[in-house]
Amino acid sequence: PMFILSISEDITPRKQAEEVLKKTVKELQTRNHELDNYFYKVSHDLRAPLCSIEGLIHLMKTEQNVELNTQYLDLIERSVYKLDNFIKTILNHSNALHSPSRIAEIDFSHIVAACLDDLGYVAGQAKVKIALNVDSGCSFYND
Repeated sequence: PMFILSISEDITPRKQAEEVLKKTVKELQTRNHELDNYFYKVSHDLRAPLCSIEGLIHLMKTEQNVELNTQYLDLIERSVYKLDNFIKTILNHSNALHSPSRIAEIDFSHIVAACLDDLGYVAGQAKVKIALNVDSGCSFYND
């Protein structure tokens, strides 16, 4: 052959775009997985107080003692407050995603007390003795 014809093209920009696309797809897959986990946890945390309310309503329907029904109503009210606080937490989380970080000290005594308070409706809980000792020798800060 007397002649060789060759056409060349620099595909560097296309390869770079492909790499960016692969990276973006992987990041979106990760975000999607995180979102799935978040929705699972949120739905679980929303259902817990509703199930408590449902169980207490069932107890009230079968209970003849008015004093116990009053106690059940108090527990239902607590569950409603818990549910409302959780929804507010979700809204605060959403707002936090769109605002700058606010680092604050975490009060573990308050968190533990709230958890114990949430378990106040459990049968036999009055028989359980709780000894709480939170070492406040060092502070913990978080957003």
